[in-house]
Amino acid sequence: MPTTTSAEPSPNTGRVFKVVLFGETGSGKSSIINLLAGSPVAEVAHSVDACTKLPRWYQISIGEKKFRLYDTTGFNQLQSHNVDHISPYEQAHGVLRSFEDVDLILLCARKDGINASLRRIYSLVNNVFVFDGRARIALVVTHCDGAAEDGVQDLACVQCITALQDESPQPNSRFIKSKQALEALLRTCGPPNPPFSLSPNFLSDRAEVMRNLASNCLLGISEAETLVQCFAAGPRPHRVILFGEAGVGKSSVINLIAGRRVAEISSHARGCTLDSTPYAINTGVHQFEIWDTVGLNEPTNTVANAGTGLMDAIQKATDLINKVHEQGGIDLLLLCMRGGRISSTAQRNYVVFQEFLCSRKVPVALVVTCLEHEESFEKAITENPNHQRNYGDKLTKSRLSVQALLEESAFLKRAQFPTQLDDSTRMAFVKKVVEFMKPQGSGSRLNAKELMKRCSFTKEQAEALVKSIRRSPIWT
Repeated sequence: MPTTTSAEPSPNTGRVFKVVLFGETGSGKSSIINLLAGSPVAEVAHSVDACTKLPRWYQISIGEKKFRLYDTTGFNQLQSHNVDHISPYEQAHGVLRSFEDVDLILLCARKDGINASLRRIYSLVNNVFVFDGRARIALVVTHCDGAAEDGVQDLACVQCITALQDESPQPNSRFIKSKQALEALLRTCGPPNPPFSLSPNFLSDRAEVMRNLASNCLLGISEAETLVQCFAAGPRPHRVILFGEAGVGKSSVINLIAGRRVAEISSHARGCTLDSTPYAINTGVHQFEIWDTVGLNEPTNTVANAGTGLMDAIQKATDLINKVHEQGGIDLLLLCMRGGRISSTAQRNYVVFQEFLCSRKVPVALVVTCLEHEESFEKAITENPNHQRNYGDKLTKSRLSVQALLEESAFLKRAQFPTQLDDSTRMAFVKKVVEFMKPQGSGSRLNAKELMKRCSFTKEQAEALVKSIRRSPIWT
């Protein structure tokens, strides 16, 4: 069973309030985030195409309170080929379902965009996604300097703002007043306004949900049916394999994500994770199951331990690939390596896991460790507009950066893995692990009976694997 933990905020941060932004493409969601953050942390679209393809979060502070602002994909994507038409609906449900609670929903619209489309988005959030009448939804009207128009009722409040900054904004400028108004709105999060969450019973009448999607959101029957099936799919944890040669800091990365020590750390190059160890970690947005795997290092090539090490490697490789398929596959591969050049060992690790374990079906992300004294660490954070955040120390920056990477990956389309693993795939993976080890002098110690005993191979499978491995160039 996985070790279960929740990612903790940095010391003394207290509760982090969750604010989710919904709206059409071009309604100014990313601009609102930049206005509140005080810097261009979110990319702003300058065309009809959405710049936010996946939900992203940005952390800000207002006084003593800390907030995570969740930017979502814009609705009304009919003119765009970059985003599937119903994808924003799926993502909206995925974001709200993944939270234990939400403190505020900002419904964003341009002054000239308070129309039927906006009402459909409001109906989706307030009527389709049932919150048992407790949802706090505020309308934020952008690109305006006057009062908001009528059209949406029962909102927590309405704020009319501009995100266009003057060269030298004065204290009474519209830009400053807009920021102050939004900050005042966010400060209302917390007592006496309780958080709210998606009702677990909102799909109790699927036919009614379909009718709501079809009538209020103007979706076709087939689209509504597809969405209801998507909504009804039970969430499973997003599975991540953390891999890389031993000693690069994989266990430390697990502890970084969790915010406290949950994985054993070893200073020895051989590593201390003798096989794959799963850790269930909740980042506050999604539930992840992160597998800390045994490191594949350059072999020692000593005859004394070659036979034992080889059999251990085959057994663990077999267990790992069986587990991957039995549990429905992997969603992300996280390659961990030390800063500096990419070693040949890291490259071989990549080939073993990406090409042979996951058949090139799974996205790969790179986590580089041991950059504490590198200037590039600060440059990567401060010079990239997409990563500028007002975080504290490097540890907090690193934690939030990796958590954001995991959360964004959770919205990618999952690769489909067959539950029944074919022999050729399993044998190819095991053989590749053996080739990686280059086990000189251990050929005579590899036998089919031991493979049958330790790996549950049939006699035919074990004999075929032994024969295939002994034909490999590593034995010559």
